[in-house]
Amino acid sequence: MVVSAQRLKSFDTNLPADSVEFCPSPGHWEYFVCGTYQLQQETTTTETTGEQEAERTDNGVKRRTAQTRVGQCMLMRASPSGEFEHLQSVDMPAILDMKWSHSSTPSPLLAIADAVGALRFYNLNDAANESVRIKPEETHYIFSSYIVESRLT
Repeated sequence: MVVSAQRLKSFDTNLPADSVEFCPSPGHWEYFVCGTYQLQQETTTTETTGEQEAERTDNGVKRRTAQTRVGQCMLMRASPSGEFEHLQSVDMPAILDMKWSHSSTPSPLLAIADAVGALRFYNLNDAANESVRIKPEETHYIFSSYIVESRLT
């Protein structure tokens, strides 16, 4: 049996999209977020910058090139007719994963894990007197003791 897919709509995210999550909260099912991830090569350096580094050779001299991971979280709204609307973009480090909370709260909560070891929490604000936005609530940095100790020595 051959199954084929038909493209209904497309949207240029400018960066490679790596995750999409629809909001599971009743009354907010039309909202979804799209997370992006891109590795950008930075200028050549011989110092440790806190970002992951890759080694390369220039004329026999080993150098380290800092690598930065950038991303965006884009908030969208889907309509029953299959159209969708881009509501907001939030620049941040590259997004590794995103999940909406399944608890029933007045304001849906979104958790984002990013490439710098942060767990970021956002609330979906859809108050009648404001435009729909995700608003930052808390950020927690998750570090392993190995990484912290190796950067301090």
